[in-house]
Amino acid sequence: MIDQASRIWRIRTDRFYLHGFSGGGQFAHRFLYLYPERLAGVSIGAPGRITQPDTNTSWPGGLGNVESIFGIRGAPNYAAIAQVPIQLVVGEDDRNTSLLQLAKKRNKAEAEAENRVERIQWLKSTWEEYAIGSELATVQGVGHDGIKCLAPVEEWFVRLIRG
Repeated sequence: MIDQASRIWRIRTDRFYLHGFSGGGQFAHRFLYLYPERLAGVSIGAPGRITQPDTNTSWPGGLGNVESIFGIRGAPNYAAIAQVPIQLVVGEDDRNTSLLQLAKKRNKAEAEAENRVERIQWLKSTWEEYAIGSELATVQGVGHDGIKCLAPVEEWFVRLIRG
């Protein structure tokens, strides 16, 4: 899709900025694992399901078999992932677990962290074990609301783009 957008609108898409919230946050962090060289920066908002960075757990719970599934040689490339500026964002009141409990098979991240606030904190601290840094923005007085979480995302991207 990204390459198609490049052809249609004649824009450069070799490296781009990406933001996703909720299911989009799931997509954004999984895209980061697979294609870090394509990202100039990524903002990951309140993902419900976390793909943990270990290679002992199979996809989508972990990264154990991503090379064979996606045909990406050398994935995951933790050094390349660590070079991408990463923002994590979540509403401080994003603690409703009703949808999260529907998962039949939970990975370590999901077993140890019950709600989206805990899960994004878990992801941040686990990435640090892999030398992957990130900024965490917790939006006060907000639940699971992508629009109300946009202000820190916009500020972060502006700061990143302006250098």
